[in-house]
Amino acid sequence: DLNIIKILSTFIQHKFSFLIFGIAGLLAWNTILSAMDFFSSCITSYDPSFIFPFFNFALNIVFQFILIFRKQLFTYKNQLIFSLVFSGILLIVLPLSVSALKDKQTINAVLTSIMILFQGLLNAVCQSSFFGLVSFFPTDIIVVMSTGQGIVGILMNVIQYILTFIFQENENYNTQAIIFFSIAFLIIVI
Repeated sequence: DLNIIKILSTFIQHKFSFLIFGIAGLLAWNTILSAMDFFSSCITSYDPSFIFPFFNFALNIVFQFILIFRKQLFTYKNQLIFSLVFSGILLIVLPLSVSALKDKQTINAVLTSIMILFQGLLNAVCQSSFFGLVSFFPTDIIVVMSTGQGIVGILMNVIQYILTFIFQENENYNTQAIIFFSIAFLIIVI
């Protein structure tokens, strides 16, 4: 009986770990998508809801192909550490930069676009690593990780709605965005 409990406990821990992996895999991009109002209010020189997806997926697609053909370029561990650390850093720097450069539209647009391009690269590395890692496990683990990716989209929108409700009277997008991105940073640290 103790062996069965130990096996079940290990199995549940693996599932929870891969649920967290799924959340981490799409956290940064879902945070950016959920904060489009903030970006639109600070960057008026172009439409972030049109440009950001293009910039995010441009390097994402290119680097995904590189990772497919150069499978042993880096270990999964190194790829995950690199992508999650720099995604976390970008989650802190992005709203601070956009807020600080609100009056300098051209510089703000260029710098933010570069950060979104880099985030696309990090998303590619992170997704490739997580799916490469999960491919060694049974199918139900893949489903759990995919469920985590769905949960993160819902989670970030719920957090954004809560913050919007809290800050609705003073409409301070900068404070709301910094808190929102800080929460995302804490989630990625977990």
